[in-house]
Amino acid sequence: MLLPVYGVSFNQLNAYFHLDSITVTKQRGQRFVTVEAITQGARVIDGRKVPDGITVSASTLAGHGMQPFIILFCAIPLWPAKTRSEYLVIALASLFMFIMIQAIDTPLVLSGALEDMVLYSFTQDQLTSSPLVQGMHFMNSGGRLALSLMGVGLVRVIQLCLCRDCRDGVSR
Repeated sequence: MLLPVYGVSFNQLNAYFHLDSITVTKQRGQRFVTVEAITQGARVIDGRKVPDGITVSASTLAGHGMQPFIILFCAIPLWPAKTRSEYLVIALASLFMFIMIQAIDTPLVLSGALEDMVLYSFTQDQLTSSPLVQGMHFMNSGGRLALSLMGVGLVRVIQLCLCRDCRDGVSR
């Protein structure tokens, strides 16, 4: 269901790749989100032109997307809520936060993987200075969990802003 979100975010992150397709594939019993993109734009790396029209692909485990879901939705029962409408606010805010985290996480990992592949082919010196490659490493090194925990905090802020009874309980 999140493939359209991934596609929009992927296109926003990439000036040098045109999204051809983004799909969920199954390999050796595991599901992957796989992107196929085509190189585009006047890009020169280390004095060499990157050819346009080359198809490149990358994938990441689809299960990684479940980590933020588990963290966000396991936190729902932890928040004090006096009414069902407060729980509804928490659930909807958690769903919104999950979609926002997914719009960052998977497209950044896929974009970073493609950028890593291109830079590795042309010059390995730029791998450490590429924001996309570093973003991929951040996400794969606990960044998605950090974003999820920040999301939990933001859900609590949303709850405090929207639920009067909860605000009154905090101020006492």
